[in-house]
This record gives sequence, C-alpha cells and structure tokens, in this order.
Amino acid sequence: MVPQPEAACMATHQDLEAIHLDHRRLATCLALLHTTCIHLNDHLGCDSCSYEQLGVCRGQLPSFIHDLVDILTSHFYREEALMLCMQQSGQLDGDFKSHHQAHVRILQRLNKLFSEVQQLDRSGRTEDAYFHFDYMMQGAMAEHDRRFDADLMVRMEKALKH
Repeated sequence: MVPQPEAACMATHQDLEAIHLDHRRLATCLALLHTTCIHLNDHLGCDSCSYEQLGVCRGQLPSFIHDLVDILTSHFYREEALMLCMQQSGQLDGDFKSHHQAHVRILQRLNKLFSEVQQLDRSGRTEDAYFHFDYMMQGAMAEHDRRFDADLMVRMEKALKH
C-alpha cells in the first residue's frame, strides 16, 4: 500500500530519526541470526550443536522472518510517507516510484525466501536455512541501501537543514 501524505505535511528531523531507528532495528534483527545460529559463519552445521541448541535455532527461525516482515513493512511505509511528504512540500525530489517498487520486490523476495527456508528446515538442514536466509537478506539490504537509501538519507538530511 502506498501511503498518502497529509494535505499540508512538512517533514521534521524526528521523522528522519524514526527512519534511522528503523535501520538500526533491522540491523539488530539480522545480527540476532548470528547469536542464535552459533555456526552461521563457520558452517560446522547442526551436528556440532546440542539438541537444546538445535531446538532453539529451529524455533527461532520463523520468528526472525516474521519480525523482519513486521520491521520492513512498517519501515517501508514510514519511509515512503516521508518521501512523499518531502516531495509534496518541495523539500525533496527523486524517483519515488522506483524506490517503492524496490520495497515491493524485497517483500516479495522475503515471502519466497520464507518458503525456501521452511523447506530447508523441514528437511533437517537448519544451518543451511539460516545461512540462506542471512545471505539473501544481507545481500538484498546492502543492494537496496547502495541503490536507494544511502543517497536518500543524505538528501533528506540536507533538505531538512534548509
């Protein structure tokens, strides 16, 4: 859903800080993968973990995905609303449509990824599920930041200084 800006909106530094907070929440969520699956980086696999640790990993994986969907959905909405507000008020120019489409693609990819991860986990390849999820999301987020958010944040901060 594309947000609709209020008739006379004006972006504030608090709005931009909310976007930065979302980015930190996203980074924290993705970093938690590495504290749950202790072998995410060394690829030792689930055989090297205790039965209890394996249970924690298998139980946490769907939770990570749902948390990430929640964080991204609210973040994308907030970011798009701020972009539209700043464009409407003349504070910012830019290509909203391609940025919005990139958000839609990330959410679609996340839905597909959820199915892939569930299949890996069901087949007893929990470590592969964690690795695949981490690899795909880290890549998607880095690409999105490189193509859209890094420049957008600089332009938003500059616009709010004036």
